Amino acid sequence: MTGLGVDSAPLKAAIFKYTYLWFRDGVEFWAYISFIGGGHTAGWRWDGYNWHPFEVDIRKIDKFIYYQ
Repeated sequence: MTGLGVDSAPLKAAIFKYTYLWFRDGVEFWAYISFIGGGHTAGWRWDGYNWHPFEVDIRKIDKFIYYQ
């Protein structure tokens, strides 16, 4: 993973899986990704208590790991 963010091709393997995201600005959280396209990803973000919808530019993602 580079300082320019992640590529969407490897991120597509994380669709419909629980994924931990680390962002270039230091933010990190659990997510359930349900959409990847057009340079964006979207899905549900876990805040420790509830799931909330989110959308983010994939260039802001530094690295990720997903679980099947």
